[in-house]
Amino acid sequence: MTEERTDLLVVGGGIDALAAATIVARAGRSVRLICSESSLGEIDASWEFHPGYRSAGLRCLSAPRPAVVARLRLEQFGYLSRPRPEMDALRALAAPLLDEMAPIIATIHEFADGAPRDLIDPPFLELLKLGGSLRRTRRAMGNAGFADALRVLPMSIEDWLSEQIDDPKQRAHIAAPALLGGWVGPLSPSSAFLWLLAHAGGQHEPAGGGPALVAALEAAARAAGVSIETSTTVEGWIIENARVVGARTDAADHRTHQLLSCVHPGTTLLERLGSREIPATLREDLGAYRSRGIVAVMHVALDGPVEGPEEHWIGDSPLAWERAFDAAKHGTIPQHPCLRLRVVSATDASLAPEGGSVVRLQVFAVPMVAPENADQQREQLAARVLEQLRCHDERWAASVVGHQLITPTDLDQQHHLPGGHLEQGELALDQIFSLRPCCGIGRYRTPIPGLWIAGAGTHPGGPFPGSSGVLAADQILAAL
Repeated sequence: MTEERTDLLVVGGGIDALAAATIVARAGRSVRLICSESSLGEIDASWEFHPGYRSAGLRCLSAPRPAVVARLRLEQFGYLSRPRPEMDALRALAAPLLDEMAPIIATIHEFADGAPRDLIDPPFLELLKLGGSLRRTRRAMGNAGFADALRVLPMSIEDWLSEQIDDPKQRAHIAAPALLGGWVGPLSPSSAFLWLLAHAGGQHEPAGGGPALVAALEAAARAAGVSIETSTTVEGWIIENARVVGARTDAADHRTHQLLSCVHPGTTLLERLGSREIPATLREDLGAYRSRGIVAVMHVALDGPVEGPEEHWIGDSPLAWERAFDAAKHGTIPQHPCLRLRVVSATDASLAPEGGSVVRLQVFAVPMVAPENADQQREQLAARVLEQLRCHDERWAASVVGHQLITPTDLDQQHHLPGGHLEQGELALDQIFSLRPCCGIGRYRTPIPGLWIAGAGTHPGGPFPGSSGVLAADQILAAL
């Protein structure tokens, strides 16, 4: 076994890990990044799922916040954004609601762009900042508008939309973005807040999706001098004198002054640290952190073109989405899964052979099951999803040549996401911003000296790729 020492060791190969590594390396520090996958990107990477056909990652990412793009200089490394492919009719229906709640979305942006707030015995200055944010929002909305917004945030998205829109199919398709990040149906309390959070991601996305964003981040990291090591399995942390000083891997001991883990917070703290190293209250809080996956992803290969919109939703009423959620709550798969359909090859022809197409389906709602039941669930779910597609367009049945279905159980077992949640934990009012993953470690620093956390399971959470990594890097640089 060899030993190597760096200023910062980053564990994880996703978007936030690459962002943090780049910021710290540009400050003149030595940085090594290690990840267990054979290539960077984790769930946002591209891979061949059928001969000649490649995926475009598992998530529909929002574009990183402008400040993140600027800090990382991503446009110098080929990053481009594009407008989201939304149906014009739905955009027009949602626009008045978004205009009404624009000050609330601006406040979400303010929270997401700034360092996490100190919620444990906050200093007076922190309270002043919070009060200032709320006062600006109230002034922008007026007293009546602000009071109405406070009424809306804990509401269900179906109740709120029912006040504005009569057509149930239109309500279902407008509401759908609220349902893919939490453990909610359209009738669940606070799903209106999740809808606003989803739209706070903005109207743009990375051109080329997650793989293109990862490619730009990798180029930026390598240009900054980050040493990157893939196919490296972390076996545990090296602890000396109650301080994390490195990581043990299957190849070497990597010693460091500071260690940043961008994997799931539960893996970082509960699995890779002994119980004696973690305060009892933190163990209890982390044990209450919810990571129940509810979304499966299916890549479909077709030997012909796909006509129609680049993205649309399959699920004709709020009741259909609620019934799917009811099935998941009881541990079964819905008879008629609701789908988010994206023709990913429409903007990246390299994903499919000439004349072919690749479609990514996010399938709602799919519970995690025991590993021994995963194959049976996957087989049943694939058949029901393909039947939904056939009912949607009969031409699909003849052109499907292959598919790959990844369930929450697969995410848990194969993609290092305990609970099977694509965002390392549910989005909810009590698991967002500085409350993510829990009070006390919402500012990236853990109670164990030398150990930091970042990633989708930390502040700000939600549709802000790269923000956690950049903000964590600033905290780490102040400590180096």
